[in-house]
Amino acid sequence: MAVSTGQEKPFPQATITMTAEHFPQVIVFRLNMMFAGGVMLLLWFCIYWWLQKVNKLIGGPITISPIIIWGGQIGTFFFIMAISTIDDGYMNDDLHSTSAVIFFIVWFLTVNYLTYVMRKLKKFDHRFISDISIWSKMLICSAMLACWAIEIYKSFGPQPPPNNLGIDTAVVVVEWVTTLLICLFFWTFHWDFKEFKLVMQT
Repeated sequence: MAVSTGQEKPFPQATITMTAEHFPQVIVFRLNMMFAGGVMLLLWFCIYWWLQKVNKLIGGPITISPIIIWGGQIGTFFFIMAISTIDDGYMNDDLHSTSAVIFFIVWFLTVNYLTYVMRKLKKFDHRFISDISIWSKMLICSAMLACWAIEIYKSFGPQPPPNNLGIDTAVVVVEWVTTLLICLFFWTFHWDFKEFKLVMQT
């Protein structure tokens, strides 16, 4: 919306936040992303208890650490905080930036640890997760790691001048690519949740 109305330049000239700072997309973005935050909380809950179920079914060979659910929930909390600070008027940039960075770091670590746990479970019983599912998750985690490693490595060298908007294009690319990879990571669970049903105990 921001690009189509001429309010912002297209990728990679604008951050995700910049595309959501203007009216009317600031309303649409915040409403949808706050709802997405609730879905994320539920999704992490489902992933954790699904892993508990699978681990029990194959004899409980490993301990499913609560790091998975706590990392997911804490990261989601900072995601919601980052979204809630976006405004087309006064915006607390420090709070927004800090919350967004914590969200990305916590989820990056949690997603990689989750993939490590799932890979260990697959070694005990290859039936619980398909090859395409685990390999997709591993590929996505590798892509995220490579993306972040390149950016961290570049940060120690000579810094390229910012674009005419004062934005570091490389950081913008990392932000958009990481967001896309996280979305793809969760999409891969459609291969895993075919037999998992979320019910309430009566």
